[in-house]
Amino acid sequence: MTTDFNPTNLTAFWGQVTHDIDAYLEGVLKGWDDPCLKEAAVYMLKGGKRLRPLLVIASGYILGIDSVRLIPLAASIECLHAFSLVHDDLPGLDNDDTRRGMPSAHKAFGEGTAILLGDALLVLALDILLSDPSIPRAVIQALSSSTLSMIHGQALDIQGHKTPASMALKTGAIMLWCVAAPAIVAGASEDVYKALMRYAQHFGLLYQVADDWTDGEEGPYFDIQMFKREAWAALDGLEAEKTWVLRDLIEWVYQKACDAKPKTVLT
Repeated sequence: MTTDFNPTNLTAFWGQVTHDIDAYLEGVLKGWDDPCLKEAAVYMLKGGKRLRPLLVIASGYILGIDSVRLIPLAASIECLHAFSLVHDDLPGLDNDDTRRGMPSAHKAFGEGTAILLGDALLVLALDILLSDPSIPRAVIQALSSSTLSMIHGQALDIQGHKTPASMALKTGAIMLWCVAAPAIVAGASEDVYKALMRYAQHFGLLYQVADDWTDGEEGPYFDIQMFKREAWAALDGLEAEKTWVLRDLIEWVYQKACDAKPKTVLT
């Protein structure tokens, strides 16, 4: 996939990103020495939506970056996301037995292996970035900071403090990195950087609500129309002909939220 790749619909764009990320991760995992963790990593990394890699590539598309340069960043964030899922599912946190319609990692491989797998995926995410000398140090530092914010958000979540602020940490911090990293690579202006960050902030909130409602969690009332409106408005100052992927993503997530909205949630 390069900047010459310019499909006119989200499905085609998403499909190409998924193909590229799957191929990259397959190559990375071939180098793993531990057969137990390797099997578990392959298991955990298959079947994901690749939403976060899509955000990376779509943001780079707006900024005119050849996606080949961003594939390592996109693969790194997918490993980090997988780490968070493995640990979130553990009995001490969300205690989920299934993930993506299959047994969660600790059910499939045992709790000890799942803990080590999560640790390994986190380190792998950083190792992918550190292994590429063309990736600015600021990108790696930003990933580290975003990971700490995500963990803080999860800590607030398990203490029952589910607010837009805690949601912005748990999910939004990683979404922010997905758009910030390409902006850093591109040397984007401050205005463009701020616009992308504003988009990711509200898109992340919208996505978290949609995800929670899809999982059957009602939680407190959140204004999903406001999240959608703010995410859409954030893109107004960017190159219109290239923002369509991020705008289509807003519509996709908003519809997902509407379809799953609990009856007790206000319209």
